[in-house]
Amino acid sequence: MNWKIVGIIVTMLLTGLAGLMIWQHAQYVDARRNLVQDYQDPWHGDVFHVLTYLSIEEDSELIPVLRNLNRAAIEEGNSQLIYAGKVIHVGIVSPQLVEATERGTRWNAILLQQFEDRAAFDAYREQSVVKAALEEFTGCFFIGMQRSAGLNVALPQALLMMKLARTVTLSTDDSPFVDVNESLGQGFQAIEGPLIAEADGLAKHAILIVNLRLSGNQAQKRADNRYAISMMELMADRGYGPMHLGDPVAIDHQLDYDMITMVFYPGSGYFRDLLFSTWYQSIFGNK
Repeated sequence: MNWKIVGIIVTMLLTGLAGLMIWQHAQYVDARRNLVQDYQDPWHGDVFHVLTYLSIEEDSELIPVLRNLNRAAIEEGNSQLIYAGKVIHVGIVSPQLVEATERGTRWNAILLQQFEDRAAFDAYREQSVVKAALEEFTGCFFIGMQRSAGLNVALPQALLMMKLARTVTLSTDDSPFVDVNESLGQGFQAIEGPLIAEADGLAKHAILIVNLRLSGNQAQKRADNRYAISMMELMADRGYGPMHLGDPVAIDHQLDYDMITMVFYPGSGYFRDLLFSTWYQSIFGNK
């Protein structure tokens, strides 16, 4: 055996793999910045993130009050706005969230902010300019998120490895979804056609799904694992997936969640087609 040739081949393969990993990272950063409009630094250090659920009066305009809150955060100086999204649909209603906030599902926007630590967030909340901006909203709910920078950077690379494995084994599937007219499982609210049509202008190419996850009993965990593997395979095949993953941290309410995941999907229309497909019906089960 000519070990020199073997060495050259191995070097070429490793170089190619490194190139693919760099490309995968660049693709996710590009999607994060230009499609999702999410401004997370992938290489953030030990920081504290806060999800803020906000609601407004029915006759109020969302953008001006969000702008006022963002201006207050900038003026206060220790908060970085990572993501601001308009709520276009609530899929699975969280009984815990409803009970804790007495708001039902009436949320209009979700923010993700970054702070140096929990103390920095507590100081941010006490600033008079921030309090005044928050008073413009009829409802406000905070939940913290402790993240691992390494894990979040590794997620796209895990999807890349999965895609390479599926490509080698000829398992990738780019076929379109086949539509069905059935329920999406207990507790899941159907997406109405007019809502998606309205959202298409705002979220035609990207939406971010916020999941407050609770593992459940052993049977539910097994069902969720099967579901998660199928979804990760689909994400790997089609080039989208998780943007944020972390452990929940209670702020004002003790809530029983195990994980927070924020997942990028390529548009509201795509998400609707996915949910109402025979493929999705076959994996949803009793998760």
